Amino acid sequence: MRFRRGFIVIGLAILVTLTFGIRLGICVSPVIDCTKAAFDGLSLTDEEFCKPVIITSAVIVAATATEPEYCDVHGSMWPSIGFAVKLPTTAWNNRFQMTGCGGAAGSIPESTIVGYIRQGFASAGTNTGHTGSSTDWSFGYNPPDNSNPDAEQKIADYGYRSAHETVVLAKKLIKAYYGVNPSFSYYTGASCGGRLGMMNAQRFPNDFDGLVIAMPPLNMLTRVWDIWNEWAQEGNARIPIAKLNMLADTVYGKCDGIDGLVDGFIDDPRNCNFNPLTELPACPNDVDAPNCFTLAQRAAAQKIYEGPRTSTGEQIFPPLTAGSEIFNASNVSTWVPYISQSGGFNMGIPFIRYIALRPWLSDPPTWDWKTFDYDNDPQKMAWVSPIVDTLNPDLSGLKQRGAKMIHYHGWSDTLVASLQSPMYYEDVLKTMGVHETKEFYKLYMIPGYGHGQGFGCSSSISWDGILRDWVENGIEPGVVIGTRPASAIRGTPVRTRPLCPYPEVARYSGSDSIEVVGNFMCVPPVEVRFEPQTLNLKSKGVFTAFITVPEGYNLKEWEITDLECAGAPVLKGTVSYDGRTYNAKFSRQDLVGIEAGEAVELKVTGFFKNNGKQGQLVGYGNVNTVK
Repeated sequence: MRFRRGFIVIGLAILVTLTFGIRLGICVSPVIDCTKAAFDGLSLTDEEFCKPVIITSAVIVAATATEPEYCDVHGSMWPSIGFAVKLPTTAWNNRFQMTGCGGAAGSIPESTIVGYIRQGFASAGTNTGHTGSSTDWSFGYNPPDNSNPDAEQKIADYGYRSAHETVVLAKKLIKAYYGVNPSFSYYTGASCGGRLGMMNAQRFPNDFDGLVIAMPPLNMLTRVWDIWNEWAQEGNARIPIAKLNMLADTVYGKCDGIDGLVDGFIDDPRNCNFNPLTELPACPNDVDAPNCFTLAQRAAAQKIYEGPRTSTGEQIFPPLTAGSEIFNASNVSTWVPYISQSGGFNMGIPFIRYIALRPWLSDPPTWDWKTFDYDNDPQKMAWVSPIVDTLNPDLSGLKQRGAKMIHYHGWSDTLVASLQSPMYYEDVLKTMGVHETKEFYKLYMIPGYGHGQGFGCSSSISWDGILRDWVENGIEPGVVIGTRPASAIRGTPVRTRPLCPYPEVARYSGSDSIEVVGNFMCVPPVEVRFEPQTLNLKSKGVFTAFITVPEGYNLKEWEITDLECAGAPVLKGTVSYDGRTYNAKFSRQDLVGIEAGEAVELKVTGFFKNNGKQGQLVGYGNVNTVK
């Protein structure tokens, strides 16, 4: 019996060693040759239609000073899905990594795939079902001569099928080449590559163990704002590029400090109530000049900040956010490409012409974007939403699989509406529960960061590495430290900041350098409500500020100190039974600088303290005041 027990223990030890050896990247040698004939011999088919997979080439690429030797497999699936799968021959880390590409795609992201080969991954990518440039959406249109008969299928392939089919095929090739399945499978994609990854998470949750989703257009109606921004600037209303600097300065002058610190970041633009009509410098007698804005220009800016709406004022899609006008080190505003019929405009109009509105257009190539009808055309575009949009908040399949997802987006994105990401995340929280969601899905909103542009503290972050630590080692991501290089924007110094898991925000400790990450703390945002709603400033008595944090936080775990409201120190504070609300009482006679009026905004400030660190508490609420 002792011998058998010992044998069992030794056997288990060997099994554990082998299992974790694969996960840690013990070398696995190829079991078939890297030749077209060898892969043809597998007689592979696609998953949905069972049509033959065409292998066009399979060759060994010799090692270089920066890249290992690998087997480079290219091919296609019906009707026009192109793929590349690259397989290290001697240095495979037993992991599979897929990547996406942006815009309309149309080509295989070869260089990105090779980048993962350098790290030891078996890696793959796809053209998303068609060939063309990233701004060419004509693949979705079949002309009268029937020269593109598979247009409908190509739209579906772009929307969801191409990535999934490529994943399934790549795993088959990996199993055939190495004789084993990958220990872990990952996806990383940005922009429309982020959309494609989110689509996989929703439709095919078994494809990946972990996904990094960056700045995704979750709702492809995002392209209607290209038309909206142009329509807003018709006639003499176009905002001159030379005035964008002044626009940015005015916005940041109004809203940079709303989080309690003037630091060149607007931490959450949803808190910025900027009105271009009244707050931009107006030109005397409405005569255009370099240092002011005409009424038409101010009205155009107002429409851009309001975002696409129907004639009755109904919001169709989120707008550009305040703070997105930010300038880079070359003194160029990120608004430039998107108010001058370039950038997103040249991508958005073809998408609407050849795909979204195509079924209702008698001649799509001649369609004039100026005829777009905001009351009726968005509904006509709804047919394509189930194919290309990723708005389903039910991620239970991903959670049940045990997969993890990291999603990040810059608040200053001018190509993909940043507001989409928190709106979607909040839908997931409501659908799946706060605690349940945070166990497998994290969102990071980055102040000052645009569409892949490093104006915020977005550098020096290995999102892939953070994800793998979560998936493989159970290290749940919390605060991520980001860096902004020196002079990234207007001659600034190096800055490090905590990037907080949504909905938390980074708040200054109140002392020492604002460029150093250690002087900031991630704290929950607060909502402030006052009772009574009308304050008589000449009468004695107290009023209460109800300071509420989001679901999932308990103020009994935090210490709130130095609380005041518009100069009035707190008289007494208690935490509600559920721990989400701090009830703070103030004397109305202690208020400083408050005038009579309707909807007067009162600012509440203080500090959150936890585990020896502190971060500012800042919140706003409205009351009516009389004297």
